[in-house]
Amino acid sequence: MFDKIKKAIRESKVCHIPNAIVSEQKIDFNYLGSLLNNSNCKSKIKVDRELGANENDILSCPFQIRKVENANFIAPLHNIVCEGLPDLRIDQADIFFSMKRSVGVAHVDRENSLILGVYKNTIYRFENQDLTVVVKPGDLLLSPSGHTHFAMSYQERIILSWGLYTN
Repeated sequence: MFDKIKKAIRESKVCHIPNAIVSEQKIDFNYLGSLLNNSNCKSKIKVDRELGANENDILSCPFQIRKVENANFIAPLHNIVCEGLPDLRIDQADIFFSMKRSVGVAHVDRENSLILGVYKNTIYRFENQDLTVVVKPGDLLLSPSGHTHFAMSYQERIILSWGLYTN
């Protein structure tokens, strides 16, 4: 599994691995509430800088909880990723979630992003490759640096994300 991810990074290609890592613990919105109440993790709303957030539908925006790699339930998943990719510099683990259907802003990441689906489905669209990927709980997705993409969902959803660096 991790060899496929390394190869995709070298070739700058999207890589989707279904049923790659399944959490033994339930990561859902009850867990997120507990995490936010019992840690110093920072959270932020993800909005288009030019358009801002729709004040009449703020909960349709995606949200981010930063630096969650040491949280219970998440630390074992973080360790699997770190042990599987020892040659890469792995950034913090972040949670991205939305509480209802949403469409994220199209963007380009400087780093390779490794995404793990943990709660319901998230759809990723890579316009320049005419590629759409549905990430389900347990699926891994490598979004290579430099590729324009966005996430969307038809329901609430939660993913974990790590930045991967080759140097």
